[in-house]
Amino acid sequence: MKDLEIRYRRWGMSRSIHSHIPEHWRDLSSRQMAFVADLHLCGADADQVLAVLCGLHPDKVAMMDTYHRYVLRKELDWVMDLDSPHDGFVIDYLPGTSLYAPGGKLKGCSLQQFMTADTYFQLFTLHPNQERWLNLFVAALYLHRGEYFNVDECEVPSLRKKAVKVDVERNVESVACSALNVRFAVYLNFVLIRCWLSKAYPSLFPPSDDKEHGAKATKPTDWLAVFDAFIGDDVADMRKYQMMAATDAFRIMNRRIRNAQKR
Repeated sequence: MKDLEIRYRRWGMSRSIHSHIPEHWRDLSSRQMAFVADLHLCGADADQVLAVLCGLHPDKVAMMDTYHRYVLRKELDWVMDLDSPHDGFVIDYLPGTSLYAPGGKLKGCSLQQFMTADTYFQLFTLHPNQERWLNLFVAALYLHRGEYFNVDECEVPSLRKKAVKVDVERNVESVACSALNVRFAVYLNFVLIRCWLSKAYPSLFPPSDDKEHGAKATKPTDWLAVFDAFIGDDVADMRKYQMMAATDAFRIMNRRIRNAQKR
């Protein structure tokens, strides 16, 4: 965060307003992240951007001269850049629901959950006019407390009887009631997380070279094939791998791929 001070005179007296300029995704509130989604969807005028992202009253923004508004707006251009890595979810729960996102660095997200959510994420990327893929993506990612893709993921054995298996289709009903900009904000946030994954596990999540070659994916990653290669002949312990923390699995997969490339 950068400190922001606006000085002005009113009725002959000097006054000042103190606020902040966000510099990174972690600096945004849930409301501001939803507003950024609006920017990507349909845009907004410069004054509104300054008011929402800098926490200023619209009247105070209107008092600024054109140059100062331009300088501030340039400080916020980064929100339109989705190539910067971020390892957490700005919107930690969906407003109006009891659905929560995984923790920072995908804490609490199993490999099975990630593969499911990422498949729907890529399907929406390929078919952005089909909102059902967006809803399924968010519903696979945001879960109720005590809800798991495999009940045995519950870390406290005594609570496993209370834990329930996720019903993505049922969660879609709650997700669909959320505002579109909130759901799309989750999508944008996942773009940033995938960017972080490409930095942390570059062999498994190689950076996209679409811009360089003009190519575009036509189907989502075949996670079933990736998973089969991961477990190899250890089919009897398939559930163990499904329940594994996603980042633990990524670390192992990334090392195997890197070692294979060295041969």
